[in-house]
Amino acid sequence: MRPLRAKATLLILKPISLRTFKIISIAYVSLIAECQATMSEAEKTTRNSPDVLIGRAKEYSRLHDACFGASVGKGGFLLLEAESGLGKSLLLDQLKQNNEQKGLFFLQGQGVTLSASKPLDLFRGCSRDIALRMEQNENYREKILSELELPERRIIAKALPELALSLEVPKNSYADLIPHGNWVTLSTLSRMIDILGDPISPAIIVLDDCQWADPFSLTLIRHWLEHNRKNSASPSHTLVIGASRSEDLEDGHILLEMPSIDHVKLEPLTPQETAELVKSSLGEHTTQVASSIYSISQGNPFLSQSVIQNLRESNTITQEDGIWAIRKEERTATQPASHTLSFLKKRFEHLRPESILLLQAAAILGKGFSLQQLKRVHEIESQALTECLADAEHRHLISKISDEHYAFTHDKLREALLEMAEESTRKRVHLCIAQMLEESDTSNAFDIAYHYDAAGRPEPAVKYAVQAAKNALETHALEAAEEQYRIALKGATTLPEEKKREIHIGLARVLLLTGKYSEAEQLFREACELTTDTNLLAQFEMFIGEIHFKRGEYSQSVEAYARGLQKLGESLPSGKFQLWLLLTREIAKHIKYSYVVPAISKKPLPPMSETERLKHQLYVRLSYVAYFHFSIDRTVYCHLSALNIAESRKISVELLQSVACHGMAMSLMPGMPMAEKFGKRSLALQNQVQSLWHKGQALHMLGDVYYAASKFGSAIEACSEAVKIFRTTGDLWEMNIANSNVAYALYRTGNLREAAAVAEEAFHTADQIGDITAAASLLSVWSRATAGDIPVIHLKKYLEITENLKKQPYTETLCAYSFYALRHSDMKAAHHYAKTAFTYSSKLLFPAEYVFSSLPLFITTARMRIGDFRKKAHVPLKLLMQARYVLLRSYFLRNSLPHMLREYALLLALSGKRRKSVTYLKKSMAKAQKQNAQYEYAISNLCLKRLEASQNPTKTAEVTAALETLSACSKDLTLLCKTGLITEKEFSSQKTKERDSERIELRKAI
Repeated sequence: MRPLRAKATLLILKPISLRTFKIISIAYVSLIAECQATMSEAEKTTRNSPDVLIGRAKEYSRLHDACFGASVGKGGFLLLEAESGLGKSLLLDQLKQNNEQKGLFFLQGQGVTLSASKPLDLFRGCSRDIALRMEQNENYREKILSELELPERRIIAKALPELALSLEVPKNSYADLIPHGNWVTLSTLSRMIDILGDPISPAIIVLDDCQWADPFSLTLIRHWLEHNRKNSASPSHTLVIGASRSEDLEDGHILLEMPSIDHVKLEPLTPQETAELVKSSLGEHTTQVASSIYSISQGNPFLSQSVIQNLRESNTITQEDGIWAIRKEERTATQPASHTLSFLKKRFEHLRPESILLLQAAAILGKGFSLQQLKRVHEIESQALTECLADAEHRHLISKISDEHYAFTHDKLREALLEMAEESTRKRVHLCIAQMLEESDTSNAFDIAYHYDAAGRPEPAVKYAVQAAKNALETHALEAAEEQYRIALKGATTLPEEKKREIHIGLARVLLLTGKYSEAEQLFREACELTTDTNLLAQFEMFIGEIHFKRGEYSQSVEAYARGLQKLGESLPSGKFQLWLLLTREIAKHIKYSYVVPAISKKPLPPMSETERLKHQLYVRLSYVAYFHFSIDRTVYCHLSALNIAESRKISVELLQSVACHGMAMSLMPGMPMAEKFGKRSLALQNQVQSLWHKGQALHMLGDVYYAASKFGSAIEACSEAVKIFRTTGDLWEMNIANSNVAYALYRTGNLREAAAVAEEAFHTADQIGDITAAASLLSVWSRATAGDIPVIHLKKYLEITENLKKQPYTETLCAYSFYALRHSDMKAAHHYAKTAFTYSSKLLFPAEYVFSSLPLFITTARMRIGDFRKKAHVPLKLLMQARYVLLRSYFLRNSLPHMLREYALLLALSGKRRKSVTYLKKSMAKAQKQNAQYEYAISNLCLKRLEASQNPTKTAEVTAALETLSACSKDLTLLCKTGLITEKEFSSQKTKERDSERIELRKAI
């Protein structure tokens, strides 16, 4: 197969015609189909487990085809679903047995139930398989080590300790990972999944019992699939097969929502297939035996085998002349079972009572257990223990893994035993297990905490639960951390207030990260009642303020931050007069600490105290709220307050952060040189502080300053570097905001396609984590760059979310909706959304550039409703005054200046003032050229040439040339057609040229 595939590939790589390319493609597809058929036929001769494949030939073929797809780069996720006992695990074992010798690399993981839930438990078996293969195959080991850089290997070793030695990661070398969410861990593990397979040896990750998977494992699978979706052009040689019970998959379960390459569902066997299964197990039998077994099992293979075993043990069936038949006196005993577990309990009726108690203790230990563990938790003599286990093994209840280890043959048997066990027995065994683990391995905090909790003894579980929660947080497994903190909370009633408060805070911070804001707020308020320390109280208020900010409750957020400052002896100004008075004081302090003190004093500054650090953090958070949702004077006051605290103390990360934030705040005012000065100073400070995250923030905010100053190239460079840093540290919020600056700058320079790609990808990230502010901003630039070609479902969602905010996110969503309406020729709706945004934005003294851009959009929609700018029409005086007002303000926020100069010129043209209109169009082009805003320049140039051609028909050729220049900037001229800047005929002509150009490029590529 591989040589033939290689030959076909070599042919395709040669320079050939389009027709030849199609012929080779068809031949190649036929070749693959033929090879698949050949492999399937060959496989039929190697199948040696008829029990497994009875009634499952079609499903097995689909699994096999998916494995073959991974070898040609079409990996992905396959969901294997079936009710318990229908043979998922056996079918997967058969798949592995038949294909492992063909070069496929099988890795096996399994979900666990009725035991401690640990992060990535589903992948523990897979990590052991990887470690074993790296140990046995030197080439594979070198491949993995060469693909993964040391920082990535450190992250993987932290999440999956079983791989630490194989990845050559020294012990504890990953202790300094920056805890900024789980994005970095998920991305790194997703990359590891991708590199496990290759064309020669594709990786098949078999994950059984996914219905019991820990949430972090399922999140990893989804993250990996989303990563593959975004990189669909790259081949994937890894296939993940997730097997799960149907009865545990409710509507909306994460497994059902994952994009899968196939969904294989096993159905119960038919009566005929059940008869074949009985024949393969017993041999020849009467029709009555098969029908009786089917009536009880209803086509469930595992239950059918259990029925056969039960009938044989109870002598209900006998063999005469080599044929099995039901004894006449026992025929009434073969009635259908009402419930699987109730029937399985009958299999234990033939065991001695001491054997049942022993197996119950083994079931509590887990699906697998050792003799040493069993002896410890269940007092029994060695001989009796051996006899009981031998009897259970003979009855196919358990299987022997090694001399010391056993496992239950099916989870249903374990579940039946646990259901039979009395509560007192379960609690006693759980307590014994917890004490045994505590004596032998105290590092196993998850299991110790789980068993103490299950034993009804939460008090001794507290310290282990807290430790387990912290371990889970190190790998960003928030669900596991939450579960452990809740166990600790049960036993915290008798603890000192300090320990109790620690648990409250730990759980509250986890809930804050998982978006359970109401419960997190309640826990923080309870923590406030457990202390009188002012620093702690201020810190709790800061967390409460953050909760309100994330919920969009900005007034409550400010109140919480103000309460925190009040506890530290600070107070916020209540009115405008007091605000300006205190602002003047902070300006005087700024002059003192930034200029006077450094000039007259060389004494080293004292370090920042904990109280001052809290004050600084509260002011910084307040400045964020003020920047996005309040006035510029309040923003500058908060920035200056934080900056003065940091300036008066020794150089620290707080000073770096304040200088960067203050530079961004200054960008809102007509003082760009000052803003750039602060931005560059923050980068210089970073060299002294050496903090990667703060360097990212400094670059991001400097990029924001560059963007406001219309230095788009510098803005793209600075913000792109910041994005890389935030991606490394996992700070998605900062990364999304930085990406919005990149997208806006790309849009301004005319790189519309690249701007749309950046905005779309970042929008989905922001939407996934609930970042409303960044998502709305990205939605706006995405809509601008694609001329409104975005899914309306996103617009409706964010219009509903942001409507009550009446702040920047709402304004940007309105702008995005206006572009969408323009694209779909709904002029009334476009003008309505733009006018609503204009009403809010025009009231702000110093709006952010993103908000201000809604003002020119309103003028555009209003002008479009009047008519073609080449024909004289009545222009309302109010609209001209509004346009003049926006134009004057554009000289301070210069990014929109080329757009606004053009719109004012077109309004003048409509009024009949052609000469004045030409002057303003030339000004627009000059400003656009100075900003390197190629798209704006091309539009203004087209309008100028069209206006000149309307007076002088000989200049029509110049209009065509200007249209060609514009087409080079934007491949999609839909919006310009809708706004009347180009005609329908010109639009159709450009679309035809574009299609012809694409065909030529395709032929060249082939």
